[in-house]
Amino acid sequence: MSKGIAAEVLFDYHIIERGMMTARPIYDSGYDRIVDHKGNLTRVQIKMTACKQSGSYWVSTSGVKRRRYVNEFDVLAIYIKPACAWLLMPFSEITGSAMRVRVDGRFEKYVNNWGIFYAKN
Repeated sequence: MSKGIAAEVLFDYHIIERGMMTARPIYDSGYDRIVDHKGNLTRVQIKMTACKQSGSYWVSTSGVKRRRYVNEFDVLAIYIKPACAWLLMPFSEITGSAMRVRVDGRFEKYVNNWGIFYAKN
């Protein structure tokens, strides 16, 4: 199983555990899942990283063929494997085609931020 598929399955588990529904697009798009919380639909791009350098984890935020996402999803879900933590952040936080993220500091408010799906986007 690829790490991308593993991250998607783990994401689905967490969503279902919290009483929400998840759906997978039937075609290749700029997002991996749609989360449904009481009729509020949120497009989610799922990533996984274990690549640590100088206390930060690197994650690619570019899509297929290294193209940059442009308003194709609402939430970026990054599973940081060594920390067993999810960063769940709005699209507006993406700063480039690759990002250095941490589970503290600037990104701390997004760690296991499952409430992002409860609020209206």
